[in-house]
Amino acid sequence: HLCPFFSRLLEPCERCIDDGDGPGSVSPASVDFYMSHHKQAYRMSSRPRGVCLIISNVLFSTPDLDCRHGGDVDLGVLKLLFFQLNFRVCERSNISAQV
Repeated sequence: HLCPFFSRLLEPCERCIDDGDGPGSVSPASVDFYMSHHKQAYRMSSRPRGVCLIISNVLFSTPDLDCRHGGDVDLGVLKLLFFQLNFRVCERSNISAQV
């Protein structure tokens, strides 16, 4: 069960809101690299893989910090990424260090 905002993120789209030239690329590891590092790697075999906690602060109580416009977009993209990686995603918004 996904909220409507999150469901929209599952639709294919490509947009860039910064000065970048689009999504970066990820290359697979070489066999040599894998063989020399696989024991140190985080295991990605369980379902869910683990828990991903995303803390998204866009509103601040101090006047010297402005609202982080676009923070909702960042949150949505991160939620989608970790959902697709089979993590259980928990989010907390606009919390203080005292929580």
